[in-house]
Amino acid sequence: MTVDAGAKRYHLTPAVLELGYAALRSLGIGATVTPFLEQLAAQTGGVTNLSVLDGRDILYLARVAPPPEIRRLVTMRISVGSRIPAHCTAMGRILLANSDVALEAVVAAPLAQLTPKTNTSPETLRRAVERVKELGYSLVEEELALGFTGASVLVVTSKFPGLALGLTVQTTDYTSAEITEKLVPLLRETAERVSSALSMSD
Repeated sequence: MTVDAGAKRYHLTPAVLELGYAALRSLGIGATVTPFLEQLAAQTGGVTNLSVLDGRDILYLARVAPPPEIRRLVTMRISVGSRIPAHCTAMGRILLANSDVALEAVVAAPLAQLTPKTNTSPETLRRAVERVKELGYSLVEEELALGFTGASVLVVTSKFPGLALGLTVQTTDYTSAEITEKLVPLLRETAERVSSALSMSD
């Protein structure tokens, strides 16, 4: 267990959480969260994801693409179990906003530049994470891959803390304002449903 002195919160490390997430997977994490991710993907035409922070990366626990008939984007080569640098993803930033300890661990090493738009400045990243704290959601445009924008909110559950729900869409499909006005509310509604489902899982 780690203590986040800045935020005065306690966080279970990925190693300590391993048994909990292994148990969730053994019950079928897909059976628990996929119906909610499928609904969000169908509503938005984007790819929906559930992840947890693992060191300086996010670890994908679930991922759902929209139905073929409404799919408008070519999905990135990411699957359940993939690890992606936290600093350049919406899910990573919402999770970093929930842990000062994790944020400092991320900025302690060089930040990889995955696209020309990737933020590689520790101070700029700190300011971006502070903004996420204020807003209660994160929005990251073309920092992981060109042509894609990610949005994310926390899934609040005491049973499995430190989960992020994310949505990836093409930058040509939604403006930042449209994502904020139309998609973030859907993300929050879905996060509440996922939280309830996980809280009731054995």
